Amino acid sequence: MENYDLSSTFRIAELILHKQENKLPMEEAEELEAWLQASERNEALLAECNDENNLQELINTYFSATDTDIAFETKIAPHLRGEEGIQKREGIVRGMGAKRGTGRFYWMTGIAAASLIATVATMLWYPHSNERGALPTASNPIVLKKVTAPGAEAAIIPGRQRAELTLSNGKIIPLDNVPDGLVSVEGSTRIVKTNKGLVSYGAAGTALATNPGSASPQIASYNALSTPKGGTYKIVLPDGTIAWLNAASTLRYPVPFTGDERMVTLSGEAYFEVAKDPTKPFIVKVAHKDINIQVLGTHFNVLAYEEEPISMTTVLEGSVKVTAGTGASGTLQKGQQATTGLDGVLQVANSKDAASAIAWTNGRLSLNGSIANIMRDISRWYDVPVEYKGKVDLIGPAFGGYGSVPRDSSLTYVLSVLQATGSIHFSIEKRRIIVTP
Repeated sequence: MENYDLSSTFRIAELILHKQENKLPMEEAEELEAWLQASERNEALLAECNDENNLQELINTYFSATDTDIAFETKIAPHLRGEEGIQKREGIVRGMGAKRGTGRFYWMTGIAAASLIATVATMLWYPHSNERGALPTASNPIVLKKVTAPGAEAAIIPGRQRAELTLSNGKIIPLDNVPDGLVSVEGSTRIVKTNKGLVSYGAAGTALATNPGSASPQIASYNALSTPKGGTYKIVLPDGTIAWLNAASTLRYPVPFTGDERMVTLSGEAYFEVAKDPTKPFIVKVAHKDINIQVLGTHFNVLAYEEEPISMTTVLEGSVKVTAGTGASGTLQKGQQATTGLDGVLQVANSKDAASAIAWTNGRLSLNGSIANIMRDISRWYDVPVEYKGKVDLIGPAFGGYGSVPRDSSLTYVLSVLQATGSIHFSIEKRRIIVTP
């Protein structure tokens, strides 16, 4: 098939499905055969579809591509007409919304059929609808140069839930190695690990302000939760505040909170859902950036890695007050963002895409921003160094077309999506990403 209009694309996808289900009548078999004879690529595609495991990977890859729902709605759905088309469209939407599983694919389900049609149709459509940069798929990948020794690349895996908890006595507990249940006790506060990658303080999510039977205040001790590169973790602090830590981050906090404020110290990146307490403001102190963020009860994200030239606070709900070391301060409302550069200058503005700031909390790896920002994020999440060779535009945006990819994607898939722009290229050499123009 030389012209991949959408009607023909869906027709071929349906024929492939009928062949998989052994429901291909003579006239359809002849139609499929004519399509196969038209191109070697068509024969290769059918061969991939005949491999159940391979086709499952194709469908997984299809679901992994960000904004496939938008692509479907704008490019594919309008071509489904009539009662049969409506039913088919609904089935495909359900298939697109189904989460990827680790089990084998069951061909006879309605979602399986819809997923196959959507997957094959998209595979056929994209390479011919966008000559500059086709959506990478298992059947049409953007090939990366690999100089890595055989088997070494397999060791590069996405991050996962892992962290270390440092107690007040200096004891370090690797949370991914301890069983669920009681981890330790600090004063009158219990520290419990759940089975969802979360550590919680206090039986009810709050710590006691005083020792039972004593009128004197309980003296606060300090704990710290640290994630390595390639790690993320969630914590319920002694006051009930929930915090997610991104890779290579540390949060230090008192157990319990005492006095007239709740102050924690952050290095790295964290998303907070602060427990409301009008009598005790919650304060995030970023010592190495000389920034204080004060709230009473809200949801916000703080990005403050030492290696990042700009610190960023993004408000998703409520309001926060950000104060820089220069004394400048600003109050942020929902949808606003405060940035502080190396010069300490504080700027507050409406965020163009607040969702990108917390994409990581939703299992997404944002591809919005500059090449330098994106590659630092990739380096932290996959725990691999990045090296630049040649005149790479580090300031320019990398890939605004798709927005994000799943955080559990393979490194090669993520890089292939970025490389699809045609303006940047990658190779992997001994667990090191090499970036070239």
